[in-house]
This record gives sequence, structure tokens and C-alpha cells, in this order.
Amino acid sequence: MKRDFELLKKILIEIENFTDVKYRSIQINGYSPQELNYHIGLLHEANLLKGKSHSDGSWFVSSLTWEGHEFLDAIKNDTVWKKAKQIISEKGGNISVEVLKTLLHQLLLKTFIP
Repeated sequence: MKRDFELLKKILIEIENFTDVKYRSIQINGYSPQELNYHIGLLHEANLLKGKSHSDGSWFVSSLTWEGHEFLDAIKNDTVWKKAKQIISEKGGNISVEVLKTLLHQLLLKTFIP
């Protein structure tokens, strides 16, 4: 399964909107449970959310980590997110989450400190 950065963003926004920190599953229209569980697992591996996996491959999440909040703050800035996606596309479309975090951080800094 290919990594979908738009879905990663949607998952993080969904979690940010939780009103408490109890573990729950996530549903996002247009995405299968398999796609969601795969991407939640990736976000967990990247230490962007707190989650628990079950033996059937499903994930339950409770909250974002500090790093998850920092990452989401960067991708929620539409100017920064569009510029990052443009750069990724120009460079071939493949990028690691760690490189994406660095890119977003640099673009965010340029937005506030020209």
C-alpha cells in the first residue's frame, strides 16, 4: 500500500478534534479500514500519535504526541503544505516522514522569518 500524505493529514486533524484521550477507532469517508489502519500504523511508528494495535491489524488511537502536534501545525498551514507538496512532486514524489518534517519546518520558518 502506498503512503498517502493527504490521508495522514486527515487522520491527524481527526485526532486533534478529539475532546478526550480515550482510545477509539477512526473512520474517514472515502477510505477503507485497511487504508486507515495502515496509515495510523505509520503515524504511530513516526511517533506522531498514541495508539494501540490489535491482533486483527486494527488500530485505536487516543491523542497526538507533542511531535504530532508540531507536525500537524506545519501541515495545517495551507501555504506551507502546498509548497511542500510542490517541492515533493518536483523531486520525484518520494520522501520520508523525517525529511518531510524537516522540509515543513524550514518552510514554516521562512513564512514567519523571511
